[in-house]
Amino acid sequence: MKRLLIALLTLVLTVAPMAALASEITVSGDIYHGFGATAHHRFGPGMDDTETPRYSINISMASVLFDADGRILYVLVDVYEFGTPNYPSATFPKFSGWPGTEGYNVVDPETREVIGVSENTRELFAEELASWLTKRERGASYAMRPDDPSMEWDKQMDFFQEWMVGQTVAEVRAWNDRFTTARNGRPFDPESEHEDDLPIIAEFTDEEIAMLIDVRSGATMALTDPHGLMLEAIEKAYENRLLVFSAGN
Repeated sequence: MKRLLIALLTLVLTVAPMAALASEITVSGDIYHGFGATAHHRFGPGMDDTETPRYSINISMASVLFDADGRILYVLVDVYEFGTPNYPSATFPKFSGWPGTEGYNVVDPETREVIGVSENTRELFAEELASWLTKRERGASYAMRPDDPSMEWDKQMDFFQEWMVGQTVAEVRAWNDRFTTARNGRPFDPESEHEDDLPIIAEFTDEEIAMLIDVRSGATMALTDPHGLMLEAIEKAYENRLLVFSAGN
């Protein structure tokens, strides 16, 4: 049995600097590391007060350690989400357009009203990109659950990451296919009264209901939906895995 201290200095290597993270892992075999990323469009969320659509893109990134049997030893997921400047949030990463192109509606995050049109200069292009933060970096300002900071995006992702340890990617995918709704990709709520959910929930065992209650106590968001193809990023990390520690050496 060997003990290996593995320092993951960054989630996405040179793409998104993060504080160094370290985990002490007890291993008895080879260890593999994989990195995966996915990009997905979203038509929305919604429109501004002039009924001009909002558009956004989510780039999901996953850095994962696997054992020789493909079991997850450690996983770290983050997402860059950016979109049109008519989204009413001061911390939402904006992309107004390429320099020299026609501008797009700009919204005041406080009044949520359109206050003008972007001037797509080279300076604005550079300024917007330099200000981008990932969902983890945005923390509570991401405001997915302003009523409950313990269920903010980063906290829910942390829960899922811990929950995945010891499982294979195929097992996580199988769980997601069985225990999340086709409607929104979120874990089934055993107390749901939605007509689409009822016949499916009725087939779950008592143990499965208890499991869902436990999972939903820490995470209710989807692992794969228009807000980010995070599960697919983890699957890509597995496909891209390389040997980083050999137990034979």
